[in-house]
Amino acid sequence: MRLSLRPKMLLVSILLALVHVSYQQFNPGFNQQNQQQFNQQQNQQQNQQQTNSLADRTIYQFIKSNPRTTRFGELVDRVSQLTVQSLANVLSSTNQVSGRAGVNDLTVFVPINEALNQVPNDMSMIKNDLENLVILERLNLDRLRELNNQKITKTYGYKPRLTLRTVKNFYLFNKDLVSTQNNQMTQKRQAVYPLATTYTPQMAQSNMNFMQTNDSSAYDMYANSVSGQTDSNSPISSKLPYDEVFLLNNAMVLDMFELSNGIVYLISDYPRFYDKSLLVLLNDNDVPGLAQNLNYWIARAAQSFRMGNENLKNVLNAYGQNTYFLPIDSAMSKFNDKEKLNNDTFLFDQLFKAHRVSNQILFDYYLDNHDPTVISDTGLPVVTKHYRSNGQDVIEVSIGHVKGRILPNYRNIYCASGVIHLVDTVLGIPGRNAYQEISTIQELSTFRSLVDRSQTYRQMLDQTPSQNLNMGNIGKRQIGPNNSGINNSFNMFQNQASNQMQQSQFNSDPNFKYMTILAPNDAALIGIKDQLMNNMTAIEELLSNHIIVDNNANRVFYTDHDDSIFQNSQSYSTMNPNFMLTAKVVQDSTGSMNQVTLHLRENEAIRTRIINGNSRVSNGVVHIVDRALTTATVLDITVLLERYSSQNMPNQPAFNQFVDALRSTGIFNDLKQPEKKYTLFIPTNEALARYQEVFSSNDAEKKRNLLYRHICMDQNLQSDLIQTSNSQYQDLICRNLLGQDLTLTKDQNGLVSKWTDNSKAKILNDFSGTYSSAYVIEEPLLNKQLPNYGLNNLNSAFRFNTNFFIICFGLIVFFYGLI
Repeated sequence: MRLSLRPKMLLVSILLALVHVSYQQFNPGFNQQNQQQFNQQQNQQQNQQQTNSLADRTIYQFIKSNPRTTRFGELVDRVSQLTVQSLANVLSSTNQVSGRAGVNDLTVFVPINEALNQVPNDMSMIKNDLENLVILERLNLDRLRELNNQKITKTYGYKPRLTLRTVKNFYLFNKDLVSTQNNQMTQKRQAVYPLATTYTPQMAQSNMNFMQTNDSSAYDMYANSVSGQTDSNSPISSKLPYDEVFLLNNAMVLDMFELSNGIVYLISDYPRFYDKSLLVLLNDNDVPGLAQNLNYWIARAAQSFRMGNENLKNVLNAYGQNTYFLPIDSAMSKFNDKEKLNNDTFLFDQLFKAHRVSNQILFDYYLDNHDPTVISDTGLPVVTKHYRSNGQDVIEVSIGHVKGRILPNYRNIYCASGVIHLVDTVLGIPGRNAYQEISTIQELSTFRSLVDRSQTYRQMLDQTPSQNLNMGNIGKRQIGPNNSGINNSFNMFQNQASNQMQQSQFNSDPNFKYMTILAPNDAALIGIKDQLMNNMTAIEELLSNHIIVDNNANRVFYTDHDDSIFQNSQSYSTMNPNFMLTAKVVQDSTGSMNQVTLHLRENEAIRTRIINGNSRVSNGVVHIVDRALTTATVLDITVLLERYSSQNMPNQPAFNQFVDALRSTGIFNDLKQPEKKYTLFIPTNEALARYQEVFSSNDAEKKRNLLYRHICMDQNLQSDLIQTSNSQYQDLICRNLLGQDLTLTKDQNGLVSKWTDNSKAKILNDFSGTYSSAYVIEEPLLNKQLPNYGLNNLNSAFRFNTNFFIICFGLIVFFYGLI
């Protein structure tokens, strides 16, 4: 019996997959480029087969049979019992639907099962919500792009409050996303999916466990799906472009399906609207835990109303298209100046309005797009950043450069007053001084210890100006990274805020000197901290090099979103009169933010880069930088390697396995000799995990080859020399002990080491010494397409068997002949 074409294709695909798996298992030289091509072909073939199988199915048949949409299908059946022209009939009909849409002209946004854990109790409300997710138009991806930032009006329901949005994927270039994958495309795909998308307000717990996240976040699921590990239940489709994100309100589009009577988009959330003001929503406790986190605002609104001031109560009870970032009770309790909170004028006109953006509905994903700049009612820039930290989804929010976090279980709550986000910090008005801010940041612990050694600088950074009503360097307008000005849609509050804020600059206390602090992280100070600790003069000189002061206008300087930002080629005075810095400012890869590097005006080799900045404090602003601005150098790097190689530090795992192996070669002792120069590229222990048989075996040659691949002799490549006099980056090249060229250079992510264009590793830390230098790298410098002196197959006990390939190919021919 001859089989149809579809079973033939399926059987051939299975056999090819078997060959591929076998080839990959028995041949570790199967390179990642081939892997990507194979996965892409497999995905295309699977997508084509899926399209063919769905072409004859209706939307209703699909949602009832797909395991990820069964709960939506159940709701459709329940609401269909309420009317004659049921929603189930609409989604399954192949005829005209009440004259309102053609059979091929429907688009349905279907929340996945996880997004429907809690729905309204009112069936009529559920019915209208579901009917509003049925769009009376066929919206393909191009049409979604055309409708960017537009409200949907043609739905099967009544009064929809839905907006489509297509945003550029900033996560492709987000340096805070840490990936351990070697596959570059996998890294891109992981970065695509904005984080924390599976949270809904209804999932909040009454025990106020604010930061709890789902066991399997959308970020993780997305990462798995694009690394070739996807299955039929994967929430992300390869059919969607990796450089764009499609949104329906706060819901992410996860997948799309072409059906006989329209298109289905699976979405991550249930886009619910509460037809109540914020105050009524709190009083009715419709969102579990919301009111319990905002007791301060409820009580103050009632108290002020009794005293004759209706402002706060009226604004909480108002209807409108606004966005609120409301500090929770614990954030208000930590606010330093309790006396000012008792002042209704300060509380409403400065603090509350700093947390409101009027006449704009802003779900948190929108604010990662920094152009145009969004402005609060008091004229402060508002931005968010989604990233991944310690396995958790983090949503950082900044208003007026004061940073906090949006609570993942209490975000994007859409009601008649607007969109509500709860935040863990009072924003807009700095509540900490520089010393307090530095003390809260783990990666600045070494810098803080240096500050503690100096009574002068400890007191300086711990000071707070006598007036704390200032709202930042606002002036008359806010300027984005491209000096494009503020958001054109900013409302009447703009002029009002400008007039108010001109009198409340950082120089509100004329006798106080505000500081721009460049704080080196722990990795930047590893090489010099020991020699500094007992030298007070050296400590205070180092600290003075890292504090910029504006002796003319008493300003502080930001990287973005302000009228006072670092300007390219501009020089800046520090507290060390002999240490003038010059800025190099370029836009990042997204074109939305600035990358700022500062170097000693007389020596560009002494420089540092702002890697995480704009943390506004009461006495200035704190930027975290990646290098120490000092002329001090390390003579003997062996002391550093012995002391720090076994330590697991933030962003740098231990690397003592390579260092221990280095001792057996005699090179370790040579590093102490001034007349001998080396450059070492040291993989971390984690990176060497798959080469354990080399270190544990008696094969001295393989062990030596692995080490020698990463060692250059007679050359000391110092990273300070990468930047040339014209502010461009050059490649520094040395020849390793196997006679191959290794390159030290920079890309958009920082220092990297390369061996040919096909093999490179990110540098996690560098120990640049006078005699020799060492660089800790994320991955070994190995390339499966070029000779590795027997190292290719070290991570597998198998070799590719040609006979096995012949057998598999013969099976394909045999079975194809049978069918």
